[in-house]
Amino acid sequence: METYDKRKIGAFYTPKQVTDALSVWAIRGPEDKILEPSFGGCNFLTSSVDALNTLGCSKSLKNIYGFDIDPKAFEILRKKRLQSKNFILGDFLQSTVKTNKILVPIILGNPPFLPIHKLDREYKTTLFKNFKKHVFKIPRRSSLWVYFVIHSLQFLSVGGRMAWVVPDSIAFTGYGKEFLNQLSQQFKGITLVRIEERFFNESGTHEKTSLLLCEGFGQGQCEVNEVSYILLSDALKYISQLKKLQSTHPKSVSDIPGVSNNKWKMTTLGDIFKIRIGIVLGASSLLTLKKKQALVSPYYPNYTYLILTKGKQLSNVLVNSSLLQLVEDSPTYLIDAIRLEKENPALFSDFLKTIPPSTLLNQTFSKRHRLFEYDDFNHPDAFVTYYSQGLPKVIVNESANLNCTNSIHRLYLKDEYKSKAWIKELVAIQTFVDFMGDHTKKLARPYGNDIYKYEPSDIIKIPVVLPSKLTKHFLEKLNSTFVLISEAIQIGKKDVAVTLANSFLASYFPI
Repeated sequence: METYDKRKIGAFYTPKQVTDALSVWAIRGPEDKILEPSFGGCNFLTSSVDALNTLGCSKSLKNIYGFDIDPKAFEILRKKRLQSKNFILGDFLQSTVKTNKILVPIILGNPPFLPIHKLDREYKTTLFKNFKKHVFKIPRRSSLWVYFVIHSLQFLSVGGRMAWVVPDSIAFTGYGKEFLNQLSQQFKGITLVRIEERFFNESGTHEKTSLLLCEGFGQGQCEVNEVSYILLSDALKYISQLKKLQSTHPKSVSDIPGVSNNKWKMTTLGDIFKIRIGIVLGASSLLTLKKKQALVSPYYPNYTYLILTKGKQLSNVLVNSSLLQLVEDSPTYLIDAIRLEKENPALFSDFLKTIPPSTLLNQTFSKRHRLFEYDDFNHPDAFVTYYSQGLPKVIVNESANLNCTNSIHRLYLKDEYKSKAWIKELVAIQTFVDFMGDHTKKLARPYGNDIYKYEPSDIIKIPVVLPSKLTKHFLEKLNSTFVLISEAIQIGKKDVAVTLANSFLASYFPI
């Protein structure tokens, strides 16, 4: 029987501490079934057995399926006493749900790290042919691991999870980014944990590696949450924290104590708003200016305009041009390069000299129709911060005349709420004082150094309270309180603002 050189088939066995962490994160109950598409050194299999046993499964091996093309992997199975008819010798990429009759809620794996140009010509031709009509558009330069992950999706049941060890190239290559973008349309949550430490050194490769965690297959779409760690141990601690946080999340707003009241109702930000990331500049430090820089630059005032660039610029319950002009310590002016090019070619030529050619060739600039067409002018109804210096804050975009960069997220009232502008003020007051703080904290993602981050998929779950019935008195009181809170913050009386907000909320929503 043919055996394979591990390097030739891109096989590098995953350390046990990694397979343990990913298995514990993914496996939720004793009845869960697991698929490992290229089990190789069998560590994912033993970790899955351990996780299932811990959860009370009495016959763990019956719940686990696997493929491998290398007979050596089956020798390891025998040594580890993991023999099962569920383990198949063969090429996973030739398998199908219909033939193999496998459908599982959990997929775990370390697919072959093999560049496409190292594949046998005949095999590569067959591969391209088989995936030509796949719903995923796969660039021909994609490495073999991409095909493994995509092919595995047919075996994953709705709501399922998967965790993969993948090359770090997923985060910076064109095909890797395109793959992640397409994958984000299939899952309600994706986290990419990038690791600086090389933990495959003993296997003969120095490639940097990432851990890809996906949850909620077929239950929505998301934006990829990307975190980075220098040490593998810190990355695994983060994944362990994710597991703990997920186990304490309320399943729905109805699970939050005290939400039943005939005078008010619980909902979420995602029910009220559509959320979008801010605009991507591609060279923020070169295109944005602090106030002192802007005032002495040749671009002011004709070729600059105000823009939000930092969450710390949003300290009030509202923001407008007058308030943003008071900010001194961070960039608030964006160079309008499109207008500059059109109206002042000479000055535009000088401006171009300040931008390194390598920057103009980066991924962000190269995708644009025009190099400096970075602003979409899609001004939101409100902004939301997402690095917790406290908890996320919703800030009303007064007059809707400001935009923001992607260090801040944007909120747009859904159609059914567009005529109810008062909701923006009510939500801003609630997040200002962390009215639903304990429940909002449980949605946070650890980001290192006691910092927590909220991705769009987290923000849409943040609970807020609305009145069941509107009265003229409520709307008048809401508006007057909102104005008083804003004025108190502006004159440095934040304690007064907090008292006003808490008093208003307690009188209408006594949770």
